[in-house]
Amino acid sequence: MSKTKNIRRILRYMNGFKGLVILSFVLACAYAALSMLIPFYSGKTIDLIDSNVSDNMQSILNGVLLIAIIASIGALSQFVMLRINNRLSYDLITRLKNEAYGKIRRLPISYIDRSESGSIQSLVINDCRGFINNFQ
Repeated sequence: MSKTKNIRRILRYMNGFKGLVILSFVLACAYAALSMLIPFYSGKTIDLIDSNVSDNMQSILNGVLLIAIIASIGALSQFVMLRINNRLSYDLITRLKNEAYGKIRRLPISYIDRSESGSIQSLVINDCRGFINNFQ
């Protein structure tokens, strides 16, 4: 099976979660941008310290406050993004398992009799776990 077909099948499962996927992507971009701003403003604040500390004390404090605000917003966006990704993972694996067990219920009894006890269930669980590990 080609990569394109696999991606299409995965996207089919994510069809009901488009809003959460987009929000997670936006939060990831925000976190990355905010993470890049911290060293920039840290450098500017250090430059103020290198010059004359007593004259630039208010500017230094403003720089430190700005860095703290940026770090807080970045941490909050990362926290929300991780919560969304955990919810997506849980909902996707639940959907996958429900569909797989629905298909197992439709299998003929002769197929189930030929299989070792628990082997079908083990395959479903391992495949779902592998899918979610790759998704995260």
